[in-house]
Amino acid sequence: MNSNLRNLSDILGDLRRDSAGSPRMIQIHRELEEVLTATAGSLRELDLSYCYLSGRQLAALAPKLGSSLEVLVLDNNSALDDDTSWAAPLAEAVKKMTNLRKFSMRSCEITHREVEHVFAALASKTKFTTLDVAHNFPDDEGDYGADGHPAVITLGPLLAQMPSLEALDMSGIVLGKEGADAIINGIMDRVDKHTAIFKELKLSAALLTLEDFEQLLFTLHRMTDLRKLSIQDITIPSEPSHDDAAEQQFLRLCVCIGCMEELEELRLTSCNILRDEGLGVFVWDALAQSLMNKENLKLLSLYGNEMEITGATAIARCLPKLTALEHLILDWNHLGKDNNKGLIALLHGIDELSGWLEKVTVRHNGIEDRSFIEELSEEVRRVFVFE
Repeated sequence: MNSNLRNLSDILGDLRRDSAGSPRMIQIHRELEEVLTATAGSLRELDLSYCYLSGRQLAALAPKLGSSLEVLVLDNNSALDDDTSWAAPLAEAVKKMTNLRKFSMRSCEITHREVEHVFAALASKTKFTTLDVAHNFPDDEGDYGADGHPAVITLGPLLAQMPSLEALDMSGIVLGKEGADAIINGIMDRVDKHTAIFKELKLSAALLTLEDFEQLLFTLHRMTDLRKLSIQDITIPSEPSHDDAAEQQFLRLCVCIGCMEELEELRLTSCNILRDEGLGVFVWDALAQSLMNKENLKLLSLYGNEMEITGATAIARCLPKLTALEHLILDWNHLGKDNNKGLIALLHGIDELSGWLEKVTVRHNGIEDRSFIEELSEEVRRVFVFE
């Protein structure tokens, strides 16, 4: 390697510090291309997150990416969507990365379907384990309607062709009906066809059909080795001929969660069944029971479920069993209603975890009177985050 070339970490640091329009950017990008060319046969990991990359700049960099890369991260480069010319050359570069294990392009606000070329290039890679495309494909203008983004629909069948895939993050993406069907069926086929164990699954379920949700449950029931599960903004469908259909589907979900004894992270947020006052104690007790065997659980998020005192009382019973829990997220749960009854119901369980619990977030719960906090032990007080 040319001794006159700058260190890669220094170049990336400059990219992250300088604004996108900085006069120095042209020179910095030229230096980056030179370093990537010089290390094409040896560089194993490349993290280009927060580098203000535009679509044209990535198109220029893509041919310089070496075949030795095992990890490629392009997170938080929201300017990529200004030009889609990067998709084809990036796909060609990815095809040459024989040992690629991880590809991440989260929070790039991608809207164009040309990214399908990259998805196709990832298929059939025998060592590829981790795909993160979270927080992309926004549909603020309603261009895709209820079906979902075309690139999401295309990705579904490709998942079945990734024999070693064990971690998929699609959180923050409104899947749509066709998108949800494609992704869930793709995951199910992947589990059916290949022996590699799925360890992480993160979806923004939105509104699913009853058939899609049943397929998701069928697949989750077989994912007993999951370490991380996130299902955000979940609307469990009902069936006109069966008043309790949605309730029964939620109970099946709780059974699936109960079988995942190795879970380290669980996010179950904004679930319509948990917010149903008519079901109340029954569904919250079922969820609490499914958590009783989670000795490895480090993070539990029940954000946006309007738990109030009913849910809080149920969750408080299982908290003492969560002996590895470090972070509990309970924002937007009406815990301040009726003079903080929900929050007070949780305190006993939290008190038993105070030796290792690091943070309890209770933002946006209408907790106005916090005088009761002064009566708590210092260990309990220090973990609460109200704002």
